[in-house]
Amino acid sequence: MNYLKSVAAMIVLLAATSAQADIVQLKYSGTGSVLDTHVSINGADKRIYVGSYKLNVEGQANSFAAYCVDPFQFSSNVFQAYDRAPLVAVSLPVVSEERFSNVNKLYSNAYAGSLTSNTKAAGFNLALWEIWHDNGNLTTGDIKTVGNSDAGMINEANSLLGNLAQWNAGSPSLIYYANATYQNYIAVVPEPESYALLLAGLALLGVARRKRAA
Repeated sequence: MNYLKSVAAMIVLLAATSAQADIVQLKYSGTGSVLDTHVSINGADKRIYVGSYKLNVEGQANSFAAYCVDPFQFSSNVFQAYDRAPLVAVSLPVVSEERFSNVNKLYSNAYAGSLTSNTKAAGFNLALWEIWHDNGNLTTGDIKTVGNSDAGMINEANSLLGNLAQWNAGSPSLIYYANATYQNYIAVVPEPESYALLLAGLALLGVARRKRAA
């Protein structure tokens, strides 16, 4: 019984460690599922990658998927210091429980499907920008579509925004990466190495239970 308690405590510690705010060295390492298209940012027509990016934490070999939530700044392909913490409402630039709830709704109901195609990923990212920063309307505000924006992306984003009112808000595990100079990001799970540690702890717990049953 003591062994089981020790393993369980280790799992709780691993989970808590990955949830605490800390500083990591993070960089943009390439496009994941994106569209090379146009979006108006602060009134200027920008040709940008819209969709899911690949990011790397220094010291970890594998990249992980993340969405940019800050189209007003540039990404960096060299390591920069980022604050890493669970996403909370005060992370949003216009602090609002409704905005925070809509981010959770979007991730709970559409994140998994967003990575199945470049168009879906771009639509998800555009909808996320609208929720996070703007007014939820793709034709007005600081972030909006223009004549040469990808039509499939627009349709996907409008569909997602239109579904928010009827979706339930879940509790997805969202990690927020913040930097004052470069783009900020959201990832759904901890980086692969941290996640692997948690899975290893769960595996040890399974072994302990089997030994106890035997």
